[in-house]
Order: sequence, then C-alpha cells, then structure tokens
Amino acid sequence: MAHCYDKEGNPHFDLSPAKAKKKGLYFSVTEHQRVISKPGLEIWKLNEHLKIAHTHPPRNEEDVTAYIKRIKGITYRTGGGAAELGSKIHAAIEEVLREEKTLDEVDSDLLKYVAPAIRYFKSKNFKILDIEKTVVNLDEGYAGTADAACLTSCGKKFILDWKSRKTNGRKVTTFFGQPQQVAAYGAAYFGTEAIQAKQVWGLNVFIATDKFTTDGEAEIYVASYKPEEMAKNYDTFCLTCELWRRMEGYDPRNESAR
Repeated sequence: MAHCYDKEGNPHFDLSPAKAKKKGLYFSVTEHQRVISKPGLEIWKLNEHLKIAHTHPPRNEEDVTAYIKRIKGITYRTGGGAAELGSKIHAAIEEVLREEKTLDEVDSDLLKYVAPAIRYFKSKNFKILDIEKTVVNLDEGYAGTADAACLTSCGKKFILDWKSRKTNGRKVTTFFGQPQQVAAYGAAYFGTEAIQAKQVWGLNVFIATDKFTTDGEAEIYVASYKPEEMAKNYDTFCLTCELWRRMEGYDPRNESAR
C-alpha cells in the first residue's frame, strides 16, 4: 500500500497506488524518492542477503529459485526487527517532547536511545512549533510527516528529522535523499518562499543502535543543513517530483483541481 494523503493532510495508507490516484491523493516524500536509485542502500541490501546466505546454506535438493526466495524472506524478517526498533525509538522521543511522558517513564530497553536524543534537543533550547506534523505541498503535489518543526534559541526556522541507524563500526554519513527529504518537509511546512529565500535550516539527527558511549547510551550524530543547502536540496527534490510524475503518468495537482 502507498503512503498517501488528501489535501487536508489526512492519511490514506490503506489504498493501493491505483486507488490513491483515482482519489487524487498526494503521495509521500519517500514514495516520490523511490524513482531515484540509491547505490548505498542497494549495496547494504546485497550485503545483508549475502550475510544471511552465509549462515543458511541450501537445503537438500533445494533449487536456486526456492533458495533465493527463502534467503530474501529471512533477510526481510530480520530487517523488520530493526525497523520496529526505529519506530519505537521515534515514538518514545515524540511522547517525551510532547510531555506525554518523562524520561523516567520511557521503557528501559529504549531509554539508552531516547535519553541522549532528548538531552541533545533540550541542550539547544529549541522552541517546538509542531511535532509529527502532517504537511502538504500543493505547489509540487506531495505530502508527508515532519518529525519536528522548530525555532532555534535565536529564532531561526528549522526542520528536524530523527533517524536510527546501525553504524557497523563506520562513520555515520547522510544517504542520498535524506537532505532532500528534510528540505521537502521544510518547504511544505514553512512555505516554498521561505526555503527559496534561504530562511530555513535543516537537521538530521542520527541515533546509533549499535554504538554506545562508556555510559551505555547510544551515540548521536548530527547533520546540519544550512539555508543555502536547503534551497539547493529542495530544487533537487522538485526535479525528483517531476521525474516521478512523468514516470507515474499522474499529477495530483491536476487531479485535485477537478
């Protein structure tokens, strides 16, 4: 099922892409980005398949087709655990920032990830405008959910996107598409004009799920995007939107105008 929204920002995650198009819905930022090849992600997926294959040799009389299907199934089930952990971390951070929970009330198995993220956020004296805000950009015809829209202590606008990730002992870097995603949310929330006028900053805050400090807490890595970078990344995302519209043969801006 596709991640789609109507003009008012209501989610419609229970529809097939074809049905979403018939309703004139707006597809998410990440749905648009699927048209772009991500070599780093493809290499990672290949490595995960190979690691699983190494520990799960072919069974007696198992042909190649059946073996590939079994290995892919194991890989996706294993990867699902990582995705579930990321969702739990994300939800717990949201609850604390909304003041629905204190850190003392966060599940003990999540606290080592959530506490350093909250501590970083609080140390910067950020002013929260919105948490988990659904945004729709009618100009480019996309939608999505921004993790946090905030102001810095000196009043500068910015969008923050949390990411939990395994480091596998390597330096954390942004993948292609992540800065563009932040810029897309920034334009949808603060307005295209604000992005183009270079008034909006962006942040990716990465929470390592396999690298910890001496205190046993997850390490935090921050990627900051200056307003000039946000403007350039938004231009790049607009090109992605145009490519997506052409490949899909669908433009929600025309459909919703009917």
